[in-house]
Amino acid sequence: ADVDKNIELLKQKDKELSAALEKMENQSEKNDIDDVIVPTAPLYKQILTLYAEENAIEDTIFYLGEA
Repeated sequence: ADVDKNIELLKQKDKELSAALEKMENQSEKNDIDDVIVPTAPLYKQILTLYAEENAIEDTIFYLGEA
C-alpha cells in the first residue's frame, strides 16, 4: 500500500518536473541575454557598458598581439 502510494507520488512529481523543464527550455529560447541583465540605475548601466567595451578592447589588443 505504501509502496503504491510512493510510486504514484513519484510519477506525479516526475510529470511536474518534466513540465517545469519544458517551460524553462521554451523561455530560454525566447530570452536574449542582453534583456535579462538590466541594471537598476542609469549609472550602473553606463558602468556595465563601459566594462564590456573595455574588455572588448583588451581582447582585440591581445589577439592583434598574437597575430
